[in-house]
Parts: sequence; C-alpha cells; structure tokens
Amino acid sequence: MKFFNALSKTPDRDQIQLAVARKTFSQDVAPVASQAMVLAAKAEAAASVAAPTSPDELLSSKVVSGMVLIDDSPSIINPGAGRPSVAGEVALADQALIETLCQVSRDLNQEVLLRREGLNKGVISNFTKVEDLKPFNKAEVEALCSGTSGTPLYSRTETGIGTLINYEQELMSSGRKVKNVLVMITDGMNNDKRNPADLKKIITDPCFKGRSTVIILMIGEEAWKAGDELGIEKDNQIRAEREPEKIAQAIKRLSVAVMSASKDGRVPAAFNPSKLLPSGNIQIG
Repeated sequence: MKFFNALSKTPDRDQIQLAVARKTFSQDVAPVASQAMVLAAKAEAAASVAAPTSPDELLSSKVVSGMVLIDDSPSIINPGAGRPSVAGEVALADQALIETLCQVSRDLNQEVLLRREGLNKGVISNFTKVEDLKPFNKAEVEALCSGTSGTPLYSRTETGIGTLINYEQELMSSGRKVKNVLVMITDGMNNDKRNPADLKKIITDPCFKGRSTVIILMIGEEAWKAGDELGIEKDNQIRAEREPEKIAQAIKRLSVAVMSASKDGRVPAAFNPSKLLPSGNIQIG
C-alpha cells in the first residue's frame, strides 16, 4: 500500500493504478475482490440486458462510472405495522441521483455513466450516459418491488463492486481515467448470509478507496447498521427516519455526497440540491 500511495506523484498514475488494482490489493483483500469480479461476470453473462456503453462510444478522456443498487423488496411498498410506503421517495432519490450526475457531466465537461440494479431483480439498465436515462416514477418503483422478497444487500454489493472493477478495467484499458461511485438505497438490513466483514476489507482498502467511493442512503432505523458494517465513511452514510420530509432532506445530502465523490471533494457553492426536489411537493410518499 505504501507503493500505491507513492504513485500520486507519478505522471502515468492512472495507468499504474490499473496494474496495482489488478495485482496489489493487500493479500487478504485480493481473493475477495477477485471473487466479486468473477461473480459479477457470471451474473452479467446470465442476464438478458443490453451491453454497457463501449469505450469506443466515449469522447472524453475522463469518465465517472456510477452504479446504484436500489432496494426492490416488498417492504418498500408494504412495510406493515402502519408504516408508509416509500416508493415515491425511492423514485425521488433516483431522480436526484441522475440530475446530480448530469450536473457533474456539465461541470466537468466529461461523460458520466450509470448502471442501475435492483437488489433482487438484478440489472435494470447497464452503464449508460446519464443524460440518456429516464428517472423512475413512483408507479415504476412499485412495479419493481412487486413479486420479490428479502434484501440481499451484501451479496448484491459484492457483485456490484466486481462489476464496477470489471468495467473500470475496460475503460482504463482504452486510456480513460476513471472515478467510480457506488450508491445503495435501502430500507432494511441485509438478510442473506454474505459476511459484510469481507466486503468491508475491500471498501476500506486504500487501493479501492483511491479511485472508488461508496455511498448509502438508509431509510428507516432497520437499515442504519449497514453503513458501519460495510465500513462506509461516515459522511457517506445518509440516514433518514421513515418519514417523507426526513427522507427528502436525506436525498439532498445524498446529492451533495454524490457531487463531492464525483468531483474529488469539490462541491460548487452554487449547487442547490433543493432544486432537485419537486417544486412545492415534498410529501411524495
């Protein structure tokens, strides 16, 4: 890792990062990262989805590669115990994420790609230029959450990281400089058997953190433990109680976190995430 940190002064830093990423994740992290990449490749091969945007279709030399993992479990629309559906809020988070990344693309004058996955259903849309994406509406989120069960947050995070690394290597092999942003939106704790400690090793590894940021929007107290278990930085753990106004405020914080991650910590003073919310209509649940 000392070797990796020393690369920041090297002219060909980004190309060397690729070699380092392939070979020198710390020894206890490399097997887990490799497993995640293999699982992601298998999942991609099994899914009937459009191919990701090819590097040949890109014009800019720098790229932001994003992924959002959306909780599509039934609890989003029918949590029980008299608690409200948050399908509208999830749709709003998706809208705010896309609008924020479009702003990043305009500010940096470079291409931003986003892949969307459901925690249960898998790939919704592959790596696509954000300006070509249509945000979900409430009805579409409700449809996405029908007929599914559980919240395999950690398993999907594992394959999500593998997918990001695989696509990053494809982009960097074409000479692009890449910044990765992984966003998770969930209302519940993971209920599969994947050990979060293995994922925490990757997420907190300096080699991975040097070029990737993980952000999580946790709706409801049931989800609040996930950020710490995965080792996500505190500023990128966005917590909200299961109330429309509280979630709307959390979505603003999510937008700021995504903007900061995409632009190496630089958030324009003029950036106003409130403009991403429907005018005069915070009660969207």
